[in-house]
Amino acid sequence: MGHKKAADTAQNRRLAASAGQTYLPMFETVVFFDWFGTLSTSLFWERITHARRHALRTRLRERLHELFTTEKETISLWMRGALTDAEVVDHLEVPLPRHYLEDYLERALWRDCRASTVHPGLAQLVRELRSGALVAVATDNMACFLAAVPTTLNLDAPVDAILSSAERRVLKAEDPQLFFAPMLNASGLTFSQTVLIDDCGDTCDAFRELGGRAYQYIGLPKLLRDLRSDPSQAVRTAARHAEQAIEGQSLQLALFGD
Repeated sequence: MGHKKAADTAQNRRLAASAGQTYLPMFETVVFFDWFGTLSTSLFWERITHARRHALRTRLRERLHELFTTEKETISLWMRGALTDAEVVDHLEVPLPRHYLEDYLERALWRDCRASTVHPGLAQLVRELRSGALVAVATDNMACFLAAVPTTLNLDAPVDAILSSAERRVLKAEDPQLFFAPMLNASGLTFSQTVLIDDCGDTCDAFRELGGRAYQYIGLPKLLRDLRSDPSQAVRTAARHAEQAIEGQSLQLALFGD
């Protein structure tokens, strides 16, 4: 039996796993992808901070720089679900022009989450993997990521589940056993049947200590080379097919691109 239809949202698939509903034993491998720094480089509020002209651009950029460089405890609480998106917006203390609604920045945050993009080559790999493995996003992230699931995770890079630290209340490297439990319980698989693709070396090390296979992401070419040697035939085949598809797309661009 195949995957659920793509019309089902990634969030609905996530909720099924979190609620303890067991997946049919269709596949023998789960592949977890990290989000930021691996699948995506999209940033919070980037439609404001990257805009040429926006009333909030300068102040928001200043406060976000401070938040992510000097206010690590606030970020940690946000990623663990101890602070809501609205509470963090209040903490930023970015004054709004009179004609802006008071929830403008929270809505802008959710809008940008939904509009986040995935590296095209990795989207190809995700699609190839889903023919022979369960695929999930495993992310140290904020509540907004599940409140406004990126549309691309239902279209270009459809996944079977999303695990987020804001919901799990723990970071991946902190307690991978606890973090990854919903997907393993739902699939009936063990860490020895799992693969993690993540740009964080510490997270990869913690995952390997539990028996999983982890590949630190530093670029697509190396990742595909590494996956072609993975013990799972499904993973090896997907990597090979993804590489061929990417090479074919590059050739088409070279031949017909402007």
